[in-house]
Amino acid sequence: MWKLLFAPTAIAMPSWPLLFVGCLAFSTVTTAVVSYFLVRRERSRLEQEFDKRTALLTSKMESAAASDQAKTDFLAQINHEIRNPLAAILGYCNLIKQQASQTEEFIEGLHSSSQHLNELIDDVLEVAKIESGIYDVDHKSFDLALTVHEVEQFMSERNGEKRVDFSCTIRSLENRFIVSDESKIRQLAINLISNAIKFTSTGKVSAVFDVKRSGHGELATLQFKVIDTGAGIPEAEAGRVFDRFYKCTNNTTGGGSGLGLHVARRIIDAFNGSIDLTSKLDVGTSVIVNIPVKVTESSTSKTEVHRLSTALTMPKILVIDDQVAVRHSLALQLQHAGYESKATASMSEALSTIKSWNPNAVLLDLRMPGGDGFDILLQIRELTSSKSVYVVAITGDASDAVKQECKVAGFDAFLTKPFRLNAVVALMERAGLGLPKKDNDELGAKVTPIQDSTPG
Repeated sequence: MWKLLFAPTAIAMPSWPLLFVGCLAFSTVTTAVVSYFLVRRERSRLEQEFDKRTALLTSKMESAAASDQAKTDFLAQINHEIRNPLAAILGYCNLIKQQASQTEEFIEGLHSSSQHLNELIDDVLEVAKIESGIYDVDHKSFDLALTVHEVEQFMSERNGEKRVDFSCTIRSLENRFIVSDESKIRQLAINLISNAIKFTSTGKVSAVFDVKRSGHGELATLQFKVIDTGAGIPEAEAGRVFDRFYKCTNNTTGGGSGLGLHVARRIIDAFNGSIDLTSKLDVGTSVIVNIPVKVTESSTSKTEVHRLSTALTMPKILVIDDQVAVRHSLALQLQHAGYESKATASMSEALSTIKSWNPNAVLLDLRMPGGDGFDILLQIRELTSSKSVYVVAITGDASDAVKQECKVAGFDAFLTKPFRLNAVVALMERAGLGLPKKDNDELGAKVTPIQDSTPG
């Protein structure tokens, strides 16, 4: 009886360990399955992340390769463009030595090739600044009428060879003082006008500046038009003329590097301005630029405020440069222009000349043996005990950092080598050192308000 009573319990007891083992096995299997799916999901995530990073790295490598290729192409093109005028310059120099009877023709070729090379260097430096991502607009007050006058003088000299009917005017003197970046506006104008003259063999090129107020406030728009009767641009290529190195298919002369219009467009973009180009083959091209500016009552630029005596009959200019060709050629050009000039090659000689000769202006190279231009500037200021001497820094380094360093040091102006005589003359005129025949009082006559008859 007792056996029968406790038999079921005896029989049932062995199932508890089995149940425990079964539960443990189930838990283990479940954990394994869950772990499997978790591992699989994490693996998938890691694979996706790996693929994403691999794709990003590949993209960056391709971008870097493309950038390297672009730089290679750029340098190859620049190498080609620079060597052409250099070859012509060296060739003409050899011809001048060999055939003195044809000197005039050879000198003309030297001048043309040197001019091309100088433009190319300027454009390359500007492209380098633009593509470095550091391209700031320096907003200052200046006299637009004076800028137009300088552009007109510069481009008239350039146009002398082609005999194209050229005019550069300002519509009204009413809003002539504006706040913007004068150097970039000047460069923009020169690039667009140069391009127009370059591809106009006969006929005319006209440039018109106008400042239009936006209501009664100081906000305004500087409008600049360039109209020519040149070869025109094929319709299919009108959208590409602002691309770097692009030359139109109807450019049969091979003139230009293809950088001038590209730089012009990037300058306009820096101003948040706009440009509208219309052209017709064998009829001509019209370019209209609009740039936002501010109108002010008068110019407050340093060179406008810093005036010397305008009664000088022959201002004296001292050139300080250790390069014999630079100082002699510049001193001779200044003499031919009507200035009294001297040239020195060393720091000690320069200071001695300043003491004995008392020049009105000094053109000072920044890199001099026995002391740099900044050291000489300090000694010039000490010798003159005031800023009565107008000191201009001249250097081959066109970087903004050097320009800023010269400004902080106390230079009155800055010129980048190579520069033309009219750039020096313009600075002298702004400083009140203009020659009697080029007195600033004549400015109004040269920028007489006009009635614009050009389209647009």
